[in-house]
Amino acid sequence: MVHHTTESAKPVDPALRRASSPGGDDADAGRPFIVLEAATVEYPGRGAQAPTRALDAVDLEVQAGEFVSLVGPSGCGKTTLLMAVAGLLELTDGSVRIGGRQVVAPGPDRAVVFQEFALLPWRTVRRNVEFAFEGGELTRRQRRDRADEFLELVGLRDFADHYPAQLSGGMRQRVGIARALAIEPETLLMDEPFGALDAQTKVVLGEELLRLWERDRQTVLFVTHDIDEAIFLSDRIAVMSRRPASVRCLIDIDLPRPRPHDIKTAPEFNEYRQQIWNLLHDEAAEASREPN
Repeated sequence: MVHHTTESAKPVDPALRRASSPGGDDADAGRPFIVLEAATVEYPGRGAQAPTRALDAVDLEVQAGEFVSLVGPSGCGKTTLLMAVAGLLELTDGSVRIGGRQVVAPGPDRAVVFQEFALLPWRTVRRNVEFAFEGGELTRRQRRDRADEFLELVGLRDFADHYPAQLSGGMRQRVGIARALAIEPETLLMDEPFGALDAQTKVVLGEELLRLWERDRQTVLFVTHDIDEAIFLSDRIAVMSRRPASVRCLIDIDLPRPRPHDIKTAPEFNEYRQQIWNLLHDEAAEASREPN
């Protein structure tokens, strides 16, 4: 549960992890869907250490069906923000609402894709995707058919009977994306999902992600350190300050969709790149001037 107090943040009780945070009514595109108001997170210190503030009164609105990326200095609190929206971390103060309902726990309206592949190594690719349906009302045959449908979407239908160890890193991440999409979430939360991949695979999966997003138009929050990736994927980019994080700047990405790969060579793309780089450089410069 989210407490509006000054107590330090703590992980959500495991008993709540299977509880659903009730979603709101269907939201029209262009309306605020994810709303953070003064969202603050402090991690308790150990022993005599003072608490560490990771988020500092973050205000952010994400529209229904919008793709928003979070960029900022390493360790500034981007993942903390994402986990709070996922319901996997309590706020110290402030609130997170999705579809008008306050987030109190994880729920099937949200899916998280992590940088680590987070697959069960003893399960086949198909059985990893089927994991999204377990505990529901689908029959075994229905679970299999649904899993195959989403494996087809990410181009892995022919690898359904393989095990994760038999796949490349990019293929394993495709399985993770298929599993996240399989529950048909309203909100997709992605924490540097391509960060561990080589440059070529990152580009291919970024294009694949856009294709899938344009098909279903989930609301997406996407954490990345890659400026080009953020510009290519996003409707807007939230540039975060150094820790404790706040939203330093929101940048609208006014580039046409669908976006061809060669748009990265366009003058407008380079202008966005330079603007974001300057903001991040300023954050680093200000941090270097602070006393130790």
